[in-house]
Amino acid sequence: MIYGAPVDPKGNLLREQLQLMYVRQNYPEKMYDYVACGEYDPPKVTCQAILKLDFAQFKEQEPALTAMLKAEAIEAAKLEIKNSPSIYINDKPYLRTSYLAELLPTVNAMLPKDKRISSIRVDDVYPPAKLFTMGSGGKIGARDTAWEAKMMRGFPNLEIIDLDKNLDKNKKLVEKLGIKYFPAYFFAPDLKKNTELFTAFTQRGLITPAADHYVFRYPGPRELIGQKPAPGELTLFVMSQCPFGVQAENTILQALKQKTLPENFRLKLRFIVRPGAEKDSPKWTSMHGTAELDEDIRQIIIQKYFPDKLAAYLEARNPDYRSDTWQEAAVKAGLDIDALNKHMPEGEALLASDYSETSAINVTASPTFLWENRYILGSGTDLKYFMNSNPFETPETTKGAPASCQ
Repeated sequence: MIYGAPVDPKGNLLREQLQLMYVRQNYPEKMYDYVACGEYDPPKVTCQAILKLDFAQFKEQEPALTAMLKAEAIEAAKLEIKNSPSIYINDKPYLRTSYLAELLPTVNAMLPKDKRISSIRVDDVYPPAKLFTMGSGGKIGARDTAWEAKMMRGFPNLEIIDLDKNLDKNKKLVEKLGIKYFPAYFFAPDLKKNTELFTAFTQRGLITPAADHYVFRYPGPRELIGQKPAPGELTLFVMSQCPFGVQAENTILQALKQKTLPENFRLKLRFIVRPGAEKDSPKWTSMHGTAELDEDIRQIIIQKYFPDKLAAYLEARNPDYRSDTWQEAAVKAGLDIDALNKHMPEGEALLASDYSETSAINVTASPTFLWENRYILGSGTDLKYFMNSNPFETPETTKGAPASCQ
């Protein structure tokens, strides 16, 4: 039994825990893959699709799952479990590390003699793999040792090798592999020998073949390479009907009104869309449906042709961003609706440009922040490294983990 943390600091049951229990109840053979998928590719919807998990019955089973989760929380409390994860084997606490290289032989030794594997070698279960890394050395772009530790816990025979980005041979390697940001992570050609690791990353689209290596799509804060600086510019990658993206916009709009941002501050919106999956489907799709896609196009047109009206439009539109009353917001912002509609056919081409940008630098979450065309940040709180007064460093905006649509 592995005990996790079933409640958040406010005592609310976590939906993610219920989803994990749903998988445990209905697809026990896929539970490990589901957990591993979430470790390296947090959007659980993607994991559900890859593993072919049908969540149609989740709503119906939710009350029973909630009762089970409460019962497990009570059991964990009785055992005075405080750490996550806490591992018990045969109802006794396992106090060594959770690295599989150590856990596997321990479990094997506890099995009846006739059930044991005669000799367990980690190399047999997890063939060695090399993961190379290069970091920029700054607060943004440095190696992510916490993320690396997660990788090594999941794949115990993984060797992580640090390369000096300043060496000429490594500069050529960066160019050869098409690496666009630091920290950079890429696997050696022998990754294929580690079937589990290779399959897991390939199925989730987390590695890209490049010159006999495999470049990993690192998801954390990163520093872009070779970009032209844009002083004072904050690019905000959003989905127009994502509540977290709207919240980020509102925070920035409020700071603009209060004049707490740098004098040269400029806001630029980029929109996160996906190509249509089917031949006869629309060219572009958005997570929250056609209404969001239309609003994405509307805002991208306003930004290009009526930039001085964008802030006023967002201020009028965001309080009821999912309604169909966009025209009222446009009039309130002083926009000419006929002039706006005239440019709407250009929307698909403009979205294509945004999709090209988000794909190139691995942006999938709304909101994502790009500061001065150089630093990609998953949370507005990371702007503290660049601003004396950061609007995202308030008690309200720093509560809990950063949330996003992805």
